[in-house]
Amino acid sequence: MDTTDDISQPHIKRYTNPDIADIATIKTKEKNERVSLQGIVQKATKIIETSQSSRKIVTVSDSSGEIDIKFWSTKTNVNPFEAGTMLVIKSVKVDHYGGKASLNSTPSTTVEVKEDLETLEGKVEAACFDDDNMSIMVENSIFNISRCLMERIYPTLKFTPGKIVMAIASAYQITDLVEVNNDHED
Repeated sequence: MDTTDDISQPHIKRYTNPDIADIATIKTKEKNERVSLQGIVQKATKIIETSQSSRKIVTVSDSSGEIDIKFWSTKTNVNPFEAGTMLVIKSVKVDHYGGKASLNSTPSTTVEVKEDLETLEGKVEAACFDDDNMSIMVENSIFNISRCLMERIYPTLKFTPGKIVMAIASAYQITDLVEVNNDHED
Protein backbone atom coordinates (compact mmCIF):
# COMPACT_ATOMS: atom_id res chain seq x y z
CA MET A 1 0.00 0.00 0.00
CA ASP A 2 1.37 3.38 -0.95
CA THR A 3 0.99 5.67 2.06
CA THR A 4 1.59 8.76 -0.05
CA ASP A 5 -1.79 8.44 -1.80
CA ASP A 6 -3.98 11.43 -1.15
CA ILE A 7 -7.21 10.76 0.65
CA SER A 8 -9.99 12.92 -0.72
CA GLN A 9 -11.27 15.78 1.44
CA PRO A 10 -14.89 14.54 1.23
CA HIS A 11 -13.73 11.14 2.56
CA ILE A 12 -11.87 12.80 5.46
CA LYS A 13 -14.93 14.94 6.26
CA ARG A 14 -17.25 11.91 6.17
CA TYR A 15 -14.90 10.14 8.60
CA THR A 16 -14.01 12.93 11.05
CA ASN A 17 -16.87 15.42 10.71
CA PRO A 18 -19.93 13.84 9.05
CA ASP A 19 -22.97 16.00 8.37
CA ILE A 20 -25.53 16.23 11.16
CA ALA A 21 -28.50 13.92 10.57
CA ASP A 22 -31.70 13.39 12.50
CA ILE A 23 -32.02 10.30 14.67
CA ALA A 24 -34.64 8.61 12.45
CA THR A 25 -32.22 8.82 9.51
CA ILE A 26 -29.29 7.63 11.63
CA LYS A 27 -31.23 4.50 12.63
CA THR A 28 -31.38 3.49 8.94
CA LYS A 29 -27.60 3.75 8.42
CA GLU A 30 -25.30 0.75 8.06
CA LYS A 31 -23.33 -0.61 11.02
CA ASN A 32 -20.03 1.26 11.57
CA GLU A 33 -21.09 4.22 9.40
CA ARG A 34 -19.98 7.47 11.03
CA VAL A 35 -22.61 10.09 11.74
CA SER A 36 -23.13 13.34 13.65
CA LEU A 37 -26.27 14.45 15.43
CA GLN A 38 -27.79 17.14 17.56
CA GLY A 39 -30.18 16.36 20.34
CA ILE A 40 -31.29 16.87 23.89
CA VAL A 41 -29.96 14.63 26.67
CA GLN A 42 -32.82 12.63 28.17
CA LYS A 43 -30.76 10.60 30.64
CA ALA A 44 -27.24 9.35 31.30
CA THR A 45 -25.93 6.41 33.28
CA LYS A 46 -23.12 6.61 35.76
CA ILE A 47 -19.80 5.34 34.40
CA ILE A 48 -19.99 1.56 33.98
CA GLU A 49 -16.59 -0.03 34.58
CA THR A 50 -15.37 -3.55 33.92
CA SER A 51 -11.85 -4.95 34.14
CA GLN A 52 -11.42 -4.24 30.41
CA SER A 53 -13.37 -1.05 29.70
CA SER A 54 -15.46 1.82 30.96
CA ARG A 55 -18.46 3.43 29.32
CA LYS A 56 -21.35 5.79 29.92
CA ILE A 57 -24.65 5.42 28.08
CA VAL A 58 -26.40 8.67 27.20
CA THR A 59 -29.90 8.76 25.69
CA VAL A 60 -30.36 11.68 23.29
CA SER A 61 -33.53 12.74 21.44
CA ASP A 62 -34.54 15.07 18.64
CA SER A 63 -37.89 15.67 16.96
CA SER A 64 -37.56 12.38 15.03
CA GLY A 65 -36.79 9.97 17.88
CA GLU A 66 -34.25 8.97 20.50
CA ILE A 67 -31.09 6.86 20.56
CA ASP A 68 -28.54 5.57 23.06
CA ILE A 69 -24.91 6.62 22.66
CA LYS A 70 -22.14 4.66 24.35
CA PHE A 71 -19.21 6.87 25.28
CA TRP A 72 -16.17 4.64 25.79
CA SER A 73 -13.04 5.05 27.96
CA THR A 74 -11.72 8.63 27.93
CA LYS A 75 -14.92 9.89 26.28
CA THR A 76 -16.96 9.10 29.44
CA ASN A 77 -15.91 12.40 31.04
CA VAL A 78 -16.22 14.60 27.94
CA ASN A 79 -19.25 16.46 29.33
CA PRO A 80 -21.52 16.36 32.35
CA PHE A 81 -24.37 14.99 30.19
CA GLU A 82 -27.16 16.58 32.23
CA ALA A 83 -30.78 15.93 31.23
CA GLY A 84 -32.18 18.78 29.14
CA THR A 85 -28.79 19.83 27.72
CA MET A 86 -28.64 20.36 23.94
CA LEU A 87 -25.56 18.70 22.43
CA VAL A 88 -23.93 18.45 19.03
CA ILE A 89 -22.12 15.10 18.86
CA LYS A 90 -19.82 14.51 15.90
CA SER A 91 -18.21 11.37 14.52
CA VAL A 92 -19.94 8.49 16.30
CA LYS A 93 -20.39 5.03 14.76
CA VAL A 94 -23.72 3.33 14.14
CA ASP A 95 -24.28 -0.04 15.81
CA HIS A 96 -27.16 -2.49 15.48
CA TYR A 97 -27.68 -5.10 18.19
CA GLY A 98 -30.79 -7.12 18.96
CA GLY A 99 -32.77 -5.22 16.34
CA LYS A 100 -32.03 -1.85 17.99
CA ALA A 101 -29.81 0.93 16.65
CA SER A 102 -27.36 2.71 18.95
CA LEU A 103 -24.18 4.75 18.58
CA ASN A 104 -20.61 4.30 19.82
CA SER A 105 -18.00 6.98 20.42
CA THR A 106 -14.78 6.90 18.40
CA PRO A 107 -11.36 8.47 19.05
CA SER A 108 -12.47 11.43 16.89
CA THR A 109 -15.85 11.94 18.62
CA THR A 110 -16.45 15.50 19.81
CA VAL A 111 -19.24 16.82 22.01
CA GLU A 112 -20.34 20.46 22.06
CA VAL A 113 -22.91 21.95 24.42
CA LYS A 114 -25.28 24.34 22.61
CA GLU A 115 -26.23 27.17 24.95
CA ASP A 116 -27.23 29.94 22.55
CA LEU A 117 -30.40 28.38 21.16
CA GLU A 118 -33.51 30.28 20.18
CA THR A 119 -36.94 29.10 19.09
CA LEU A 120 -38.02 30.38 15.70
CA GLU A 121 -41.49 30.26 14.18
CA GLY A 122 -42.68 31.73 10.92
CA LYS A 123 -43.35 31.43 7.21
CA VAL A 124 -40.50 30.38 4.91
CA GLU A 125 -40.28 33.34 2.54
CA ALA A 126 -37.46 32.00 0.34
CA ALA A 127 -35.07 29.05 0.14
CA CYS A 128 -31.67 28.34 -1.41
CA PHE A 129 -31.07 24.70 -2.38
CA ASP A 130 -27.36 24.98 -3.35
CA ASP A 131 -25.52 22.09 -1.66
CA ASP A 132 -22.81 24.35 -0.29
CA ASN A 133 -25.19 27.09 0.88
CA MET A 134 -28.60 25.66 1.83
CA SER A 135 -30.64 28.28 3.62
CA ILE A 136 -34.14 29.55 4.29
CA MET A 137 -35.49 33.02 4.96
CA VAL A 138 -37.91 33.31 7.88
CA GLU A 139 -39.14 36.63 9.31
CA ASN A 140 -36.70 38.53 7.03
CA SER A 141 -33.67 36.65 8.44
CA ILE A 142 -31.61 34.07 6.56
CA PHE A 143 -30.73 30.82 8.35
CA ASN A 144 -28.34 28.13 7.13
CA ILE A 145 -29.83 24.65 7.21
CA SER A 146 -28.53 21.12 6.66
CA ARG A 147 -29.71 19.14 3.66
CA CYS A 148 -31.38 16.62 5.99
CA LEU A 149 -33.51 19.33 7.63
CA MET A 150 -34.20 21.08 4.32
CA GLU A 151 -35.60 17.82 2.94
CA ARG A 152 -38.04 17.70 5.86
CA ILE A 153 -39.42 21.07 4.72
CA TYR A 154 -39.06 20.51 0.96
CA PRO A 155 -38.68 16.76 0.21
CA THR A 156 -38.13 17.42 -3.51
CA LEU A 157 -35.80 20.39 -2.84
CA LYS A 158 -38.15 22.69 -4.77
CA PHE A 159 -39.59 25.83 -3.20
CA THR A 160 -43.32 25.94 -2.64
CA PRO A 161 -44.86 28.92 -0.87
CA GLY A 162 -46.81 28.63 2.34
CA LYS A 163 -44.52 26.52 4.53
CA ILE A 164 -44.62 27.42 8.23
CA VAL A 165 -41.77 26.17 10.40
CA MET A 166 -41.12 25.99 14.10
CA ALA A 167 -37.40 25.44 14.56
CA ILE A 168 -34.49 25.73 16.93
CA ALA A 169 -31.70 27.99 15.73
CA SER A 170 -28.26 28.99 16.90
CA ALA A 171 -26.28 31.84 15.36
CA TYR A 172 -28.39 31.86 12.15
CA GLN A 173 -28.15 28.08 11.78
CA ILE A 174 -31.30 25.93 11.95
CA THR A 175 -30.30 23.11 14.29
CA ASP A 176 -33.60 21.21 14.54
CA LEU A 177 -37.12 21.34 13.18
CA VAL A 178 -39.90 21.03 15.72
CA GLU A 179 -42.78 21.28 13.27
CA VAL A 180 -43.48 21.96 9.57
CA ASN A 181 -46.97 22.95 8.39
CA ASN A 182 -48.64 24.43 5.34
CA ASP A 183 -50.14 27.90 5.60
CA HIS A 184 -53.78 27.58 4.59
CA GLU A 185 -54.08 31.28 3.73
CA ASP A 186 -52.15 30.95 0.45
